Amino acid sequence: MDWVTALSSVTKTSCRIGKLIPGEEYMFRVRAENRFGISEPLASGKMIARYPFELDLSMQSQLTVKAGTNVRLEANVYGKPMPAITWKKEGEVLKPSEGVKITTQRNLATVELFSVNRKQTGDYTITAENASGSKSATIRLKVLGKLKTVY
Repeated sequence: MDWVTALSSVTKTSCRIGKLIPGEEYMFRVRAENRFGISEPLASGKMIARYPFELDLSMQSQLTVKAGTNVRLEANVYGKPMPAITWKKEGEVLKPSEGVKITTQRNLATVELFSVNRKQTGDYTITAENASGSKSATIRLKVLGKLKTVY
């Protein structure tokens, strides 16, 4: 087997090899070099290159709003194949309902919460998942104001 050098100088314990062809099979080998010399190479098993996967959040880690405000949480999601999107509040799957709208258009995943109240305070998590893996991100929503008592 003919080996090709992918990276010649890595200073961390991990690296990313670019320009692989998705779906193609690859093998890698590594060796360590330090002041005592160079190790024998260690070869990996066969691996299949996957498509890139990105989850870019345009939301902060915490958002504080007044009760009655409309809130929009957004995330830009990229991947091949396009990842399935799941939103959760405090670990429970969030579903469209009165006052909650969930949409995904192209690469933009959105949750809109209309006229929020303090009961909607909590951690909102987006998870994007496809054959290449999954990624999640969480934002804490804090709603300020009085709880309304209905008689």
